[in-house]
Amino acid sequence: MVLFYIDHIEVPRSDGFLDGSIPSSSPSPGGYLFRPGESMVTHLTYTDSGLYPDYAVGQLTINEKLQIVIPLQLHFKTRYMIEHNSEAFATSGTFVKLHIDIYGEVVKTKKDHLGKDESIWPWIPRIVLKFDKIDFMNLADLISPQEQNEITQKLKALGAINIPISFGVVNNLVGPDIPVNVYNVGVSANSTLSHASIRWEINGPAESFESWNNFYNAYGYVGVLAQGKDWGLVIPGQLLADSFAQKISHRLGIEDAKTGDDKRIEVLEWPTAYWEPLSGSIITKFDVDIVDHSKTLCVWDIGVEIKIISNLGVAEENKIQIVGNIEHTLYPGDVFKCISTEAQSIPLAPIVVGIVLAVLCQYY
Repeated sequence: MVLFYIDHIEVPRSDGFLDGSIPSSSPSPGGYLFRPGESMVTHLTYTDSGLYPDYAVGQLTINEKLQIVIPLQLHFKTRYMIEHNSEAFATSGTFVKLHIDIYGEVVKTKKDHLGKDESIWPWIPRIVLKFDKIDFMNLADLISPQEQNEITQKLKALGAINIPISFGVVNNLVGPDIPVNVYNVGVSANSTLSHASIRWEINGPAESFESWNNFYNAYGYVGVLAQGKDWGLVIPGQLLADSFAQKISHRLGIEDAKTGDDKRIEVLEWPTAYWEPLSGSIITKFDVDIVDHSKTLCVWDIGVEIKIISNLGVAEENKIQIVGNIEHTLYPGDVFKCISTEAQSIPLAPIVVGIVLAVLCQYY
């Protein structure tokens, strides 16, 4: 009887194996997504009711868990080939497939990123890869069930691979003063398994169980968000809106804190911002008083309501650009008082808006 020894195991590239072979029943020359038809339970956080509301954990059943299947090509040598340093061989029948569960979870910690004690938050989000089984394919007839089980148990003993998630890109986009805490994380795919989606619930929990159930068990919208591209990143609109309001508040605050003749504006209503889904715009509103020490415009301070409509886009150099349109409304009472004075012939609106823009741009 000739014994065969595994010389090495070849892991495919995205375009397949070096010899161009593809394992049977594989939809892709490399790894691919797969649903084995088995369910699993995940956990979601939510706010419970009561005299002292707290965050609780509930279970949600995923009807079909998601896996990554990685085909491997085994290269063998006989004793004679080892002794004579011959090249190992592989055939179309020397493939196996690794089935790896992929899912998201949050790990509870009592310390924040600075090491300070926290009662509950933040939790640590991560993507988990966990070995499930190995499909021996044509080699199943050559390896005894006992040996197959021993190999499987050794792979399971390796444990799960935890992939930590970094939100550096999002933090850089919204700024350091906007909290980015993750309450839930999950992984799903569309019905054809052509797109996978990793979803984080930030500064929640606000999403409902129904929303997460649809994410896991109704695959229609997963992949649509990529809009035909290889990948896409979808950020909650309100997270960006809060960032806009915070940045403008910072700039206005510097000017508002001034005293004497250096003070050009006084904040009457601090900025608030919201995301408008239909137009995809971020609407920011605030009110200020224009302080005219020289009384060139008017003997009275002039109040103005500012509305900034901002739209995000991608410039040709692949940088995010912001296109803004500013609308303004002068306080009618202030305008009435001013047109009753000698300053009535001065065009108030463009000068007032110009002052506001100068303040905002100075601290950009």
